Amino acid sequence: MPALPYLRTVAYADDYAKPASPGWRDTDWAAHERDFSLRGRRLHYLDHGAGEETFVLVHGMGGRWQHWLENIPDLARRGRVVALDLPGFGRSAPPRSGYSLDGFADATVALCRELELRRVVFLGHSLGGPVAIRFAVRHPELVRAIVVVAGAVDLFGDVLSVRRMPKAVRASPLTVPSTLFEVLTAGLPAPEPLRRRIAATPRLRRLVLWPYLRDPRPCPVRHGCLAGRRGGCSRCPAHGPCRGRGGHLCGDGESTVPGPRGERGP
Repeated sequence: MPALPYLRTVAYADDYAKPASPGWRDTDWAAHERDFSLRGRRLHYLDHGAGEETFVLVHGMGGRWQHWLENIPDLARRGRVVALDLPGFGRSAPPRSGYSLDGFADATVALCRELELRRVVFLGHSLGGPVAIRFAVRHPELVRAIVVVAGAVDLFGDVLSVRRMPKAVRASPLTVPSTLFEVLTAGLPAPEPLRRRIAATPRLRRLVLWPYLRDPRPCPVRHGCLAGRRGGCSRCPAHGPCRGRGGHLCGDGESTVPGPRGERGP
């Protein structure tokens, strides 16, 4: 698969994080839903839009194609969008042979071939991330590009299993403790007072966020900048005003934490 060109970050518009009317609410999505028989089992999917580019969207654990509703209208203006319910999720029937990443990838391949799709852009969210990678490795002839959205590239079982852990430690020493920390803290409640305290305290930021950011930058405001705070903070010198519900977390040179104007670290 040829190397992809480097894409520069596009600055957000002036209405970033302001309330808006979602464009997907005006579409009759039922008219675009389809079913495909995969070895006698129903595979449910959405087929929307048209154009030279084709986007295949795969959701994460516990998801369904509707998790992409905010993205589908924009992608459909650029080409055809096929968003499926993985086998056993949404309205797709469970697979006869059990669940596996390879099985999910092969089910997506079967749908692509049924629809005669060629050279698709595969977007995978969370669990869909490793599915996208398996799709590209097993069927490179069908791939133009893959986009891993918050994808679990290092699977918990691969990193934390007794047999594979020594190899993971040798390859990337911090991967094992950071993955274990994520597993142990997943699902813990994070009420707003706690988020404010973490955002405003450098030591707590380092303690809680070390698996995700190299060095969270102190923000010289009382409550700090942390995602999830309605209204954001007054002003952050790294990114300017924080607006809207999303907010951001100040990171030192982090390429994965954009500010409200689209700036990123080096």
